Amino acid sequence: MGAAAPGYDPLGNDYIFAIFIARELPSGLGGLLAAGLAAAAVSGLTSEINAMGSTAMNDCYKPLRPGKSSLHYLRFSHSAGALSALGLGITAVICIAWKQAGTGD
Repeated sequence: MGAAAPGYDPLGNDYIFAIFIARELPSGLGGLLAAGLAAAAVSGLTSEINAMGSTAMNDCYKPLRPGKSSLHYLRFSHSAGALSALGLGITAVICIAWKQAGTGD
């Protein structure tokens, strides 16, 4: 590309896609792309948390407590999903602290 090449080096840069969005795309298109990436990330996380709550309810709780109402099972599933999300968050914080303690970052 010669003189028309961008002024940043893509090697060793963990944020190259974010830099490309910020520097090369028009502001409206960059905003739409960032919103789409955020929506895709949230969608993936919520479906996984929902699956954890559903699995806990169907495989563990429902066989132990048969004959309850659908609302009871729904509330348990929501509670199990919330506890799963809390556990995942705590695990993430522990992993970040562990990495920072081990590497000196």
